[in-house]
Amino acid sequence: MILLQRSKNALKTLVIVVGTCLFFFSPVAIASTENMPVPIMKEIHITKPDFEYSNHKPSDASVRISSAIVSLPEGESGTIDSIKIIGPNDELEFGCTNQNVVNGTDLIKSCGGNAYLKKGDTTYIASGSNFKHDTTLEITLIP
Repeated sequence: MILLQRSKNALKTLVIVVGTCLFFFSPVAIASTENMPVPIMKEIHITKPDFEYSNHKPSDASVRISSAIVSLPEGESGTIDSIKIIGPNDELEFGCTNQNVVNGTDLIKSCGGNAYLKKGDTTYIASGSNFKHDTTLEITLIP
């Protein structure tokens, strides 16, 4: 009976110590910003209202994309007819169609899905319409 009582006291002490350690030394509190992924930017120069874009580039690491922000000159708009990010083994990692965009549109939120880019060969394909002549569309993928 005394052994059971001592075991309970030891277990309580252990729980308190572990809880305190998790509170003060949690991974979030000690996370390093040195290894934080940097945004990936894709810039498309548009010379007529409709455009098609394709780029093949290896991804150095697997990364979850939390936002895909559209940058356009103030007051400009257009339509992303289709955007696809195709990863290794021809797997669709992100896709979206028929999205009207303005400066600041987040395609991840607008398209209602997540994007997880796997390490390896990655192909970015996009097409759009209703853009002004001679403008620049930039899409910034933010981890």
